[in-house]
Amino acid sequence: MFFKYYNNITKEKICIDTLKSDESINIHKLKLPFSLLDFRLEFISNKSPDFYGLLIDSKNGVQVDNYAIRGHSGDGLLLINSDYLARQIEMLNTYLIIFQFGANVVPYIYSDNDCKKLEKVYYNLFEKFRKAAPKASILVIGAGDMATRIDGEDISYPILPKIRDAQKNAALNSGCAFLDLFEIMGGENSIINWSAKRLASKDGHFTSKGQEIIGNELFNTLMLEYDLYRFNKTKKIISEKNKISQKNNRKIRIES
Repeated sequence: MFFKYYNNITKEKICIDTLKSDESINIHKLKLPFSLLDFRLEFISNKSPDFYGLLIDSKNGVQVDNYAIRGHSGDGLLLINSDYLARQIEMLNTYLIIFQFGANVVPYIYSDNDCKKLEKVYYNLFEKFRKAAPKASILVIGAGDMATRIDGEDISYPILPKIRDAQKNAALNSGCAFLDLFEIMGGENSIINWSAKRLASKDGHFTSKGQEIIGNELFNTLMLEYDLYRFNKTKKIISEKNKISQKNNRKIRIES
């Protein structure tokens, strides 16, 4: 199979290239001119291959890829072939995986038994990715606050804290970090205030302003933990150097 790509503004054909056929995943790199702002790809083949994405990334810096599954609980990711998943993560040089699930299952969880089943599903999911990406860190973001109407009043789903706990248990038991979005928002009935300030709808979906607030909280949390990691690492190095220095001093005194 081969393909052509064009400058979509000037209609100029930039290059003709060939895609290799393989039963596994492949990444084909294109060298696009730096000045290219708009381009078009045309594929020519007797059979249509499976495409999983087009990455337009820089060679340097942090690259972020979003895999949004609307209206999904997340358990469908368990169907991905584990060997294929591990190879894809390694080829893409992935070092941080962030999961955010929960909002779509909250209205359908009614009991402690449902929460236990949900915890098991999430545990299996996090374990699958942890084994597929042993070099990567995994962060789980719990469900945020959501409102339902009970006796004519909008209040938080009563089961929500238990759903949050199920997600947290699954994350920590599988060796993942956990960010409590429910508490960041303010806990029970906080969604009412967020909705009044036009930061979110009562069903838990954030507006652009609300997304910015949550994004900043996530960034600041990550940077805080990173600074703490660097501090502890430096502290450990200094401690090891002091131990070596003390050991050498003892040797000098003995020899003299």
